[in-house]
Amino acid sequence: HEPPKNWTTEEDDLLGDFYFHNIPVSDIAGMLQRTESSIRSRINVLGLNVQKKNRSGTAIPKAVSKN
Repeated sequence: HEPPKNWTTEEDDLLGDFYFHNIPVSDIAGMLQRTESSIRSRINVLGLNVQKKNRSGTAIPKAVSKN
């Protein structure tokens, strides 16, 4: 079987756009011709899941530094 193909900047950008528009992982996998597990893994690598929580306001904001 083939070794995993490297992610391009364009693919990362598309993944981010799709993810933030709430497109299902299964659909993203089809569009990017990747497995669902590779999509989920890349979401974690890029920290998109954390960014999405912060955008929705459900995550705890980072402490403001007091300099």
